[in-house]
Amino acid sequence: MNKSQLLKYLHDCLAKGRPQTTRDGLLDLAEGLASRALATRGLAAELSKGDRTGLDRQWGQPGLADDVARAMAQAKRHPPDLETFIDQSIMASLSFDNEPTGGDAEQAAKVRLLAAASLAFQAAKNLSVSDLGVDQFVAEIGSGQGLPDSADSREPLTSWLERTIKYLLDYNPYAHEGREDLLELDSILDDVQPTLLADWIRRGGPRAGSAETDHEYLERQAEVLRQIMDDLPERIEAFRQGAEPRTSSKQAEVPLVATSAPVAEMLSAKSASIAAVAEKLVIKQQQREKWDEKTAKQARWTYFIFPKLMLDEHGISTFSELRQSHVEHFDDFLLAIYPSFGRGGRDRSKSIAEVRALSKSKGAAGLNIVTRSRHMRFLSALFEAARASEDLDPRLNPAAFTGKSPVRPRDERATPKSDTMEIFFHASVFVGCKSFEKLDEPGPHVFHRAAYFAPMLAHYQGMRREEYCGLDVEDIIVGNGNHPYIHVCFNQFRRLKNAQSVRNLSLHPELIRLGFLDYIERLRALGIERAFPDLYSPSSRSPLGDRLYDELDPIRKRLGITLHQFRHFFNNELKQKRVSHEFREDMMGHRGRSETTERYCDPVMIELQREDLAKIEVRTGHLQPRPIQLIPWVEAKLTPPWARPDRAKPR
Repeated sequence: MNKSQLLKYLHDCLAKGRPQTTRDGLLDLAEGLASRALATRGLAAELSKGDRTGLDRQWGQPGLADDVARAMAQAKRHPPDLETFIDQSIMASLSFDNEPTGGDAEQAAKVRLLAAASLAFQAAKNLSVSDLGVDQFVAEIGSGQGLPDSADSREPLTSWLERTIKYLLDYNPYAHEGREDLLELDSILDDVQPTLLADWIRRGGPRAGSAETDHEYLERQAEVLRQIMDDLPERIEAFRQGAEPRTSSKQAEVPLVATSAPVAEMLSAKSASIAAVAEKLVIKQQQREKWDEKTAKQARWTYFIFPKLMLDEHGISTFSELRQSHVEHFDDFLLAIYPSFGRGGRDRSKSIAEVRALSKSKGAAGLNIVTRSRHMRFLSALFEAARASEDLDPRLNPAAFTGKSPVRPRDERATPKSDTMEIFFHASVFVGCKSFEKLDEPGPHVFHRAAYFAPMLAHYQGMRREEYCGLDVEDIIVGNGNHPYIHVCFNQFRRLKNAQSVRNLSLHPELIRLGFLDYIERLRALGIERAFPDLYSPSSRSPLGDRLYDELDPIRKRLGITLHQFRHFFNNELKQKRVSHEFREDMMGHRGRSETTERYCDPVMIELQREDLAKIEVRTGHLQPRPIQLIPWVEAKLTPPWARPDRAKPR
């Protein structure tokens, strides 16, 4: 095709295609840049150091160069569907009344990549990328910049296919194994030069999940091309008569030019990406109310880092390519990274190589078994969801990398000694502090706040940290029965660990004596919904318990104790007083030990709980009830002085 024909074909492709987005403007930009590079430089294109510097200077986006490199690698690894490729090649030639040739086939393929690049740039602009460079790229492509040179090749398409088949059958994928620097020389010296299609096919490989060898893969592709070549005259004549392109039995019809996301699917329909299936799973689990916001956030992090690792270090983006060794590689990665990875806002922009380098510099010991197991459970859920529509290796088993901590739960956190508990409740925050800000310095004030009541709830009720920190004032039930109780449930402020955590807890008499109910009533009168509003900041999504730990930090460090240990003390003390494990598990929100205790036993009645709670030794007897005194800014219903209003987020 000559230059004017190529330009018209490009415009036809653009007219038939439409921007399709990855829903991430920068990824769409990366896809466009990758397509343009392959269209203009060929399949051998790689990002040079100069290319990376240029991308950084023009866009200033960390990780963009890596995204472009990954998109290019993916496109190279996924050759187009052969029938579709040949049909598109024939139609491109016939649209200009040309006899189909190999030269037209190669030119048309490059033009389709160029059109895909333009559509990706448009998708990027439609989302978030507003740099004038995007408009410039679209305009340059539309004007014909980047089009392949005019070709005067009159090699019939049949001869071109014969050359392609011969190359595939003669090519030795194991030649110079481990010597990639010799592959190009080997290709140059070969009597049979690879066509663009042959080159693309050899860069692919056997379908993941099959036992096919590289040679068998090449022979299979050659056989498909031979079958296409056998009925090529009939196919060309049918198109002359206006027939629509046929599609392979394994593929739905695709447009003349594939759109931007992802580049690996530019010229053929492939199975859904790992990331796409993962996002559908998260949305579905939330719609079914099986995953709350926190669980969905945790799952999304797993579903972000696993595909990123697979793509960066293995060039894999679909399920069919995954093997158990890749899951093991993910586990090894989790064992090598620094524990805080994922908590920073910029962690998503880091490449896997950067994460590894940073982890090494920090001397990171990796994630603990609990966190790794959670990642693997999310991975198991993803694989299970994908089996209905994707081709998965049946040997994939993330559960093989989950496990229990080698330390018994009872030994993981030492149970505090009784005298340590006594000393804790003699701290200034309980007996009198200097001010609401200096709660660890002796003084005349006792402020009724989380730092005052939360340790008592941990000690006398055995509640988990976020359970008491996230209480709603309506969770404190007074008018239902003879004794007030706490209804531990999912509420508007926080989640619970699991379904069995929902329970009713008889309010310990010491909490009543020291004014907890009066405190709750004061909050109700002020129209405050949170039981501990002093822990909440509209500018933070950190767990409420983190703020409580910060406030009690001097005391905790001085005594070497944590509030979670209070829960261990609660369980241990009841055990020593011979309270049955069923009653203890019910009060602590644990799952029953057997199907009988879990399914058929009713929760312990409030009155019976009172008997058991009376066995907890009173360690606040020295404290005297005082008139309710709220923190001043809580009383005034103001934003916490330590909050950052400019970062306020809905919660």
